[in-house]
Amino acid sequence: MHTLSQYQGKSFIPTTFAGLIGTAKHQAQTTRDNIFRLDENIKDRNSELKSSYRKCLERYKKAANRLEGANKSFTKNPKNTGFVKKFVSDAMSEAQSCNKELSRQENEPSNVAGDIGKLHDLGSIIVFLCDQISNGRISSDVN
Repeated sequence: MHTLSQYQGKSFIPTTFAGLIGTAKHQAQTTRDNIFRLDENIKDRNSELKSSYRKCLERYKKAANRLEGANKSFTKNPKNTGFVKKFVSDAMSEAQSCNKELSRQENEPSNVAGDIGKLHDLGSIIVFLCDQISNGRISSDVN
């Protein structure tokens, strides 16, 4: 399992920042995989819960794609974090939409909300670091 402790004591920018984006993407993919398994276990095609899981699958696919965009943007230009921040914020929004969708379900048995929280926490850290880089408080120099 990926945690922030893996970054303790390491030079943060740029390798670890890209790794943090990768960790967020991994979290989104893991959550999507968990939702897929939950969806597969519901046999009733007309189930409201199944419908909610399907919507969440699409949202998490978009979230993972946004995080891939953030990674590519940072790799292309580590000094311009505006696009990274936008992509990560979009991914967080997709996850939050899934959370709202699932909160409507009384009998939603999974721990997807906890997974959504993990992605939100990682995204918040990335957005904060983007602000720090853009304000010159930390450097994104490759050297």
